[in-house]
Amino acid sequence: MTTHPPTHTEPASQAPATDTSQTVLVLLVSSMPPPPGGVETWTRVLMGRGVPSPFEYDLVDIHAHRGHQASPPRLNIREIRRNARILWQIHRKVSSGCFSLMHLNCALTPTGAPRNLASTILAKRAGVPYVLHLHGTFKVPSGNRPMDRFYRWAYRKMFDGASSILALGQPSYRSIQELGDYRKKTVPLMRNFLDSEEFPERNGSADTRPLRVVYSGALIESKGIHTLVEVAARMPGVVVSLVGDGPENSRETLVSRIREVEMEDRVRVVGPLDNRGVIEMLLRNDVFVLPSRFEFEGFPYSLTEAMAAGLPVVASRVGAIPEMVDVPQGGYLVKSGDVEGYVDALTTLRNDPSLRERMGRHNRDKALREYEYDEVIRQLCEIYSQAVHPRNRPNPRVLLVSSLPPPPGGVETWTRVLKDRGLPSPFEYELVDTRAYRGHQASPPRLNIREFKRNVDILRRIHRAVSSGQFSVMHLNCALTLTGAPRNLASAILAKRAGVPYVLHLHGTFKVPSGNRPMERFYRWAYRKMFDGASSILALGQPSCLMTFCLLPGTLSMEFSTRFQIINRPPSSSDASAMNANLAVLALHFGWLALSFTLLTVPSGASTFN
Repeated sequence: MTTHPPTHTEPASQAPATDTSQTVLVLLVSSMPPPPGGVETWTRVLMGRGVPSPFEYDLVDIHAHRGHQASPPRLNIREIRRNARILWQIHRKVSSGCFSLMHLNCALTPTGAPRNLASTILAKRAGVPYVLHLHGTFKVPSGNRPMDRFYRWAYRKMFDGASSILALGQPSYRSIQELGDYRKKTVPLMRNFLDSEEFPERNGSADTRPLRVVYSGALIESKGIHTLVEVAARMPGVVVSLVGDGPENSRETLVSRIREVEMEDRVRVVGPLDNRGVIEMLLRNDVFVLPSRFEFEGFPYSLTEAMAAGLPVVASRVGAIPEMVDVPQGGYLVKSGDVEGYVDALTTLRNDPSLRERMGRHNRDKALREYEYDEVIRQLCEIYSQAVHPRNRPNPRVLLVSSLPPPPGGVETWTRVLKDRGLPSPFEYELVDTRAYRGHQASPPRLNIREFKRNVDILRRIHRAVSSGQFSVMHLNCALTLTGAPRNLASAILAKRAGVPYVLHLHGTFKVPSGNRPMERFYRWAYRKMFDGASSILALGQPSCLMTFCLLPGTLSMEFSTRFQIINRPPSSSDASAMNANLAVLALHFGWLALSFTLLTVPSGASTFN
């Protein structure tokens, strides 16, 4: 028997300390209305109410056009353009360096999964941790077709890189674990929230005839709206109101079916309403019905609103609905498509007004207790804090890309002394040795097959190391040679794509390549590319420093000047004071980088690493 973790996050008192004086900017990838829907309402309330300090949101709105409500969504030119626009916005924002975290509301659809995967890759390459929020019931694609295998691989890729996975119930939680052991990072039930101030208390359920039944949601067949029409046809004492919107063909089919069974007087298609209108409609009715047949139904927002409005509920046993509705205290659960089951449940409620009132009161109390905005947001902020400043973080590991002797030389001696003496706690080194064969000492070095193979081997080791997720920073000792510059550029690109910040250490006097030949233009571009992405640049004197600024004109030069450190000479084993001074400089740089890598500034006086 599988033991599930608790459905709540850890208490706030155990959450990592968060510096409220520093803003933590969260990139929220979600959709705002229109069209109306659960995710859209969730986003509207969140953006309207905001989150407690120090967190702040910036939204990438992924709202769809009306036809996207079809199930499954259609992949057409308009949808491709929409996804391209969304990914471009995400790329620009995560690459800006302003964001500490990305919250990705995942659409569990054939068209949404590839976009979700691309979004997580963009965040990971920019070094931005992300939280996956699965809105809907997640199911592992079965079968052995190429697309089934692709979706399983895509979800594993997203889950592997996520800081936290927020599920909407046990069905989703079990499916997530089918793809791997993600128990430590998965929240089994991340409840939707509501603003309790928007829901006044009901006056009670009056003993009236006919029984007033309301449905709120998308007007599509998978939501079971045709089942509700059949129920109304078998219950003369029931009036049904259908609130919501959907694709034109779906609405036309629904209206045609209502006319076919001659139910125009008792089944009314109200259409879409704003939030205030939906709440008023709920308060005017006696029972809320959700006959969904949607296999990916999650934690329906419409059901949360109906409970807060004090309505008894009759709903299908799908998704997280069984975890929301207490039977028999708050309502009844019926098998999807079971018309007789719905008729029996509604008949019981029609004949007992006091039962309706008791159920409605129970649902309202539960909604205000468990779905209240402040309580759910507190849990969400704890998850954010854990994502940007994880507990029990191991000692920050530094990937040192440098060369050991033989052959002897300044860089080699620097590396040997540093390797022997080490760095102050909590930093640890791991070396990728870039030592050259003896012929490489020629000036300029010869680019031959042996040198080419050496560079390929070095890059392969760097790629394997930075992709392992074990390193907090890369220290790249740059060889200022014709053969070294392309390898340095490739190393920097590998680190940046893996989300590992890097320090450039220029061993030798750096000079900007002059002239306008193609190779000179290439080297200027390559060095700019490396300098732009570097967290710090370590020079060995004023000439190198000034030449570096030549490639970084204007305000960018001023930005980099605040992070520039000139090391007057390489360390010597015979000069202990110089060695200690340089170790202190490196420790300060790595401290700054590791702090940036956690993407959260800790309070003054607190320890940077736990």
